[in-house]
Amino acid sequence: MSNLKQDNIWSPAPAGLTIATPSRHGSGPAANEPRFERGIDRSEAVAILGVDPSRTSLDLWHEKQGLLIQPRKDPEPEETGIWPFMLEPLVATVYAKRTGHLVKRVSKTLRHPAYPWMGAAIRWEVESPEVGLLHCLQVGAKDMPLWEHGIPEPVRVDLMHLLAVTGQQAVDLAVLQGGRSVRVLRICRDEALIERVIEAEARFWGYVERGQMSS
Repeated sequence: MSNLKQDNIWSPAPAGLTIATPSRHGSGPAANEPRFERGIDRSEAVAILGVDPSRTSLDLWHEKQGLLIQPRKDPEPEETGIWPFMLEPLVATVYAKRTGHLVKRVSKTLRHPAYPWMGAAIRWEVESPEVGLLHCLQVGAKDMPLWEHGIPEPVRVDLMHLLAVTGQQAVDLAVLQGGRSVRVLRICRDEALIERVIEAEARFWGYVERGQMSS
């Protein structure tokens, strides 16, 4: 029997999973609607710390102010769009079988108790005294060299933001590498990096609230 848990009901996986394809149009705020009331999420922390290869903190500031209007893009090809979403439950299933931990699929957003502008979406919880969270990630063959010397900095920042918000001591990372194998890593809190993340986000959030690009 699988250790994968969804909607508070234990069921075999993957057959017992209900997978809904997310809508790509007509959801979320308008492109030119101010977004600063939504706070800062994990992926945005990566841009604020300057380690996002595709977005700068200035880009993000413009997004938060509703000043960056992005043209509608063609739907992403399956291999970069739908497949990662579809494969995530299978990666979680491999993790559950390998570790013996009970895994629950959830959909919730938490806020930092002291910094309410810090938010984090939680997709997988682990019932274990050692770790309470699971993050599933798919890494394509072209990006695998980035993992040869450890966890890439964008992923570390993402997960430190998550641990800061949740107060957890560790998160397990299940990485599907090149569609061939799943690697399980335990990422523990790095208090120095968490402090950097919070300081950078607090400074950025001040700019957003004041409508300034810098002090």
